[in-house]
Amino acid sequence: MKKLRRILKAAWRNARARLEAVPAFVWLSRWLSALTPVGWAVSVALVAGAVAAVSFGWIEGFVVAVMGLVALVVAIASVASPSPLAVSLRMQNDRIVAGQVAVGRVRVVNESARRSGSTLVEVTIGRGSGEFWSPRLAGTGRGTRPSR
Repeated sequence: MKKLRRILKAAWRNARARLEAVPAFVWLSRWLSALTPVGWAVSVALVAGAVAAVSFGWIEGFVVAVMGLVALVVAIASVASPSPLAVSLRMQNDRIVAGQVAVGRVRVVNESARRSGSTLVEVTIGRGSGEFWSPRLAGTGRGTRPSR
């Protein structure tokens, strides 16, 4: 079993090294790395439904493929559409030692004329991220929240 695992790892490393030499692979891998496990499951269901519809003439497979395609189009549209919120982060100290408490202020501004819903704002902090809930904001409204 260990020998098989070593052979498979070596084959995977070899195939990956060859693929990384192709410029389109690097570009495509960046896009595909953004897919969550749910996105991958929907994509696999879409392909399986399309294959079942074409190969066996299953209407159910066609319905699964169409619904998967609709779900992916809606997901891509929601991710690609620009956010009407502008977020700024102001920290008391620019440099923070690991383990030290970071004190700062998160400011969220609604730049559209329409009211925004409450939103989870993710702020990248080093390798991790901090999450803050922003309340509903009126058109061109502002919200400020101290953070720790």
